[in-house]
Amino acid sequence: MKTLAVTLVIPHRNRSNEIQRCLCSLQRARAVPREVIVVDDCSRIEEQRLLYDIISEFKNLNIQMFRHNEHLGTSNAKNSGILKTKTPYIWFLDSDTEMINPDALEVGCQILDKNPDIGVVAAEIVEDSNRQRYVREAYLLRSLWSAFIHHPLGDDIRKEVAFVATCNFLTRTDLIKEIGGFHSKLENGEDKLACLQIRALGYKIFLDSRFGVLHYRSLIDKSQFWMRTRITFRDCAFIYGATNGFWKLATFHIDCMLSLWKLYKNNMEMFQLFIQHQEALDVSQNSHWVMRLGEIVRLMVQYVLANKTYMAVKGYCFRLTSKMNSQTIQDRARQHSKRLTHEL
Repeated sequence: MKTLAVTLVIPHRNRSNEIQRCLCSLQRARAVPREVIVVDDCSRIEEQRLLYDIISEFKNLNIQMFRHNEHLGTSNAKNSGILKTKTPYIWFLDSDTEMINPDALEVGCQILDKNPDIGVVAAEIVEDSNRQRYVREAYLLRSLWSAFIHHPLGDDIRKEVAFVATCNFLTRTDLIKEIGGFHSKLENGEDKLACLQIRALGYKIFLDSRFGVLHYRSLIDKSQFWMRTRITFRDCAFIYGATNGFWKLATFHIDCMLSLWKLYKNNMEMFQLFIQHQEALDVSQNSHWVMRLGEIVRLMVQYVLANKTYMAVKGYCFRLTSKMNSQTIQDRARQHSKRLTHEL
């Protein structure tokens, strides 16, 4: 088993059974990270004990476990891992992922080694209800909302993209530190903002299916779906303000209205493919037009309730203050340093 100069960071909260599957798949790989850092974001006591027992089983992996003494969110868990990283590359995996290509990490490192203009390598593989697997490619609408293309697994996908999710995200440690890590106030968009900041520095975001890991996405009910939609609208408004100039900010709502139908159409296509989400939206071909209209109205309600104008202005202010006083990853981590405990 080869060891590479990579630190793997896995944020965790109340998902010990999933992280066990993730670590088992890592153990079967032909190349492993020099160090694995698991950051527990204040799980329940019984979950913390179970996590400790699970990690102790993997003797051939160099695992360190840290714990937040209070719930600080996924972004802060990742930032805590960044602060502890000493290798040139850092790899982020969600706890609900599984390596299916034993050569994935080596492929990712080779891409970064041979291409100094590439800042991030990533690939997310998802599975539908018929156990068909797809490589998920994300792209940005004018409003910076996300839309998706699903390529059948087996297609050789190697291309530059606008952004990727951090469920499987390999990057250069000095680069992620240069942008100050992940923005801690974003619940559903910290990966998007990080990718846009990295691109602004002149680096490419690269999707390579050979680096893909299987992502077991959690099922959501209808109420969770609409809440997540509102959070997405809110966070994207912040990102729009944080990555655009003043005059572009003035056209934000126009871009949103032009993107809304494309967003709805893409969601319909995606939910038809992944049937487990059919409770979130009525997307069947035979659904009555009144029911479809009702779903569109609900989407518009979440759009209105997301407080986008305020968040876009807040994002623009963040952009201005970042130019004047760039916040380092050390600054962000120092705010929570007293809440971080070394457990293992």
